[in-house]
Amino acid sequence: MGTPILSNWILGLLGLIVLSAVFVLVAAVLSAWKDQHSPGWRCYRRDFFLSVWWQWQYGPSGIIRDLRPFCPSCDEEIEIDYDGTLRQLSLQCKTCSRRFGPFETSSGSLKRVITRFIDQKLRDGSWPVAADEPSSSRHLTSGRV
Repeated sequence: MGTPILSNWILGLLGLIVLSAVFVLVAAVLSAWKDQHSPGWRCYRRDFFLSVWWQWQYGPSGIIRDLRPFCPSCDEEIEIDYDGTLRQLSLQCKTCSRRFGPFETSSGSLKRVITRFIDQKLRDGSWPVAADEPSSSRHLTSGRV
């Protein structure tokens, strides 16, 4: 008589283990499906900072690379112009002749500032709307950056 009760406990315990495993498996599959069908942060590759559109790519480890400025008027890539001392730079569109700046910084420093703006949006979760409309908090025109 003790044997059927023991086997029922074992069957019940095995049933709970199997049920738990199935639940974990279904949750993992649903999570993977959701990740594949949601845009994800790697789709955030364009935003408006310092009165200019910026576009970039992500490297394999998620690091921002190929950061480039684009004209808000004609959407052409903007060139960086330095003054004679390399202490100031301006961004100038060669297509429509719009000029942005001057900025009291180097090209590398300007790109690091923009990279920090992007990183901040990724951290605080404000990036999903960023590609649709200009960022009011970063809509500066010139000066020290």
